[in-house]
Amino acid sequence: MSIERIVTRLLFLLIISLSIFNLFCVNNVLVIDVDLSSNDNNSNNKHTKNGSFKQNTYSSNISSDSSKEVDNPVTYGTAGVVWLLSYPNSGTSFTMNMIQSDSNKTVATNYAKEVKYKPRLSLDVSSRSPPFILNNTLELPTKFILTKTHCGGYCNFCSTSSVEYRMATRYFTLFCAMGNNGKKYENMSQVKKSIHLLRDPINNIVSNFHLAIKSKKYPHLNFTNDKDGFREYCQFHNTHFYDRNSKAFKLGGNQDDTLLQDGRIEELKNDIPCYNQFYKYITWHNNANSMIKDLNIPTQNIWYEDYEIKYQETKAKIFQFMELDMVGDFHPFESGKHYSDYFTVNEKKSISLMIEKLSLPETWELMKRYHKNYSFNSR
Repeated sequence: MSIERIVTRLLFLLIISLSIFNLFCVNNVLVIDVDLSSNDNNSNNKHTKNGSFKQNTYSSNISSDSSKEVDNPVTYGTAGVVWLLSYPNSGTSFTMNMIQSDSNKTVATNYAKEVKYKPRLSLDVSSRSPPFILNNTLELPTKFILTKTHCGGYCNFCSTSSVEYRMATRYFTLFCAMGNNGKKYENMSQVKKSIHLLRDPINNIVSNFHLAIKSKKYPHLNFTNDKDGFREYCQFHNTHFYDRNSKAFKLGGNQDDTLLQDGRIEELKNDIPCYNQFYKYITWHNNANSMIKDLNIPTQNIWYEDYEIKYQETKAKIFQFMELDMVGDFHPFESGKHYSDYFTVNEKKSISLMIEKLSLPETWELMKRYHKNYSFNSR
């Protein structure tokens, strides 16, 4: 077993252990309260004595480091959580900004590092665990608050055999309720609904590549931020992780092994650039659909491309599902880039077939629209 794989497994076990410990502490009332009466001069947050939070200033920014008081404070914990379930780079930021700007209400996030003000404010006034209020200059919604989560099972430079991509749905759910600091929700019953956001797999995978290059998270890998760089990046994946990816395909990942009894699936990996990235993409959405079924919560499916095709209708659908009032139309949609030309016609056909074969039935129903122009065998 390689050192990289050992380290990956150890990190995963550490995160699970921290989550279990955190849950144990909560169940035994060992919770450290957030000090809402702090007189820290470096903080611009203002609170009422009962822990409520007040503001009434419009801002198009998704986060802020200031606040203003209003006459009608909103009390923490009254808004139910609506998970924005999204594979990274599938339109998460646009959706969050749109809801926040056009409702003039704050949204939330599982990830403490995204909160720009301090002390961070959890939806639960007595907690330091996610979800966190993202914009401390806006009121909370009265019914439901959109909350960002990428769950687990994604990584730009990991093989498909890494433990993150072979997780059972129960572990996937654990990651959906977890922040980047390892802390888990203290009350899962606050999750009332979900919005499942989807984006064309080709555009999603290529966009993740561009983001990784722009962020300079992997300076030792010198890829140009264009089509040629992407093809080199895929070649790196297909060769560097070849043995481990092959094992994952034979085992079937977190899918039913019968899905891979057709030998063409394993053969397809030789025809698809970055095939392990597409594998992760589809197993992520499979897990999301399985989790939604297990939690039995109302869910609205949203396709990123519908923002471009029918923006107002799609936005209205989200606002209705969130039971939010639309106070303006401040956040126009700017079409994202399309990367179909990064792949040959035959490669796109192979991608389509692979996704069809690996998808759970409910996932394939959501994905079919992306593959209608390719040759595939419908179920």
